[in-house]
Amino acid sequence: MSAILEYFTLFDFFIGAALVGIFCCGLLDRETN
Repeated sequence: MSAILEYFTLFDFFIGAALVGIFCCGLLDRETN
C-alpha cells in the first residue's frame, strides 16, 4: 500500500512540475510578444 502511495506522490509531483513549466513558458511567451 505504501508503494502505491509513493507512486501517486511521485506522479502528483511530476504533474505539478509539468504545470509549473507550462505556466512559466506561457508567461515568457506573453512577455516576449
